Amino acid sequence: MLNGQEALELERAMARAAKEGTRIIGRGTRKSDGARVFVVSSSRDQFRGYIVVVHASHLACECPSRKVCKHRALVHLALKKERDAAQAAKDRDTAPLYRSNAPFSLFK
Repeated sequence: MLNGQEALELERAMARAAKEGTRIIGRGTRKSDGARVFVVSSSRDQFRGYIVVVHASHLACECPSRKVCKHRALVHLALKKERDAAQAAKDRDTAPLYRSNAPFSLFK
């Protein structure tokens, strides 16, 4: 959970990303340790992408920024959307027979 200052920095980073047209251009898994990685475009160099690694408790970006960078903000937003979509799919209503172990018969 983010505190107030972190949430404010994250909002600012997302605003910078939207203003500069930064976007996620690749996703994958690192072979050495199985960590998820995202490649996020650079706003200054069209031929450069920054790698953001998803660790258990944080995101690590290779860019030189010392505060919450726009690359990590975009990945944070993408992960949040994935989590929300998974939760929505889990919460969807299912057929009663799928949820119930009650005995039933088609023949009366």
